[in-house]
Amino acid sequence: MASLFASESGQSRTNAPRLCYCGESSSVKTSMTSGNMGRRFYGCARYGVDVTCGYFEWVDPPMCQRGREVLPRMVAKMNRLENELARTVAIAVAGVDEAVVVAVLVAVVVVAEDGCC
Repeated sequence: MASLFASESGQSRTNAPRLCYCGESSSVKTSMTSGNMGRRFYGCARYGVDVTCGYFEWVDPPMCQRGREVLPRMVAKMNRLENELARTVAIAVAGVDEAVVVAVLVAVVVVAEDGCC
């Protein structure tokens, strides 16, 4: 049963190389649209750079309705909190050595990235 779940979640499908209709290797991208936030897909290798062949294939199954409702609000809240934190840090460290400020901001980003997903 566990292997079926892994296959359905797309974990095993991302290992096989995919070629778009252009014949170029297509990498896994992540959707950031509100209806498919975080859902992975293969797309034409030239997307955003040149004229594309239109190749598109989902890696992950569709998200449930509740996830489509909640996830965009969670991302918006996370972005708002990160902006507030950056403003607070900037105010708090006014006059502090620039290297210290950079070190604190890097630590905050690392903690935020580790705590997400």
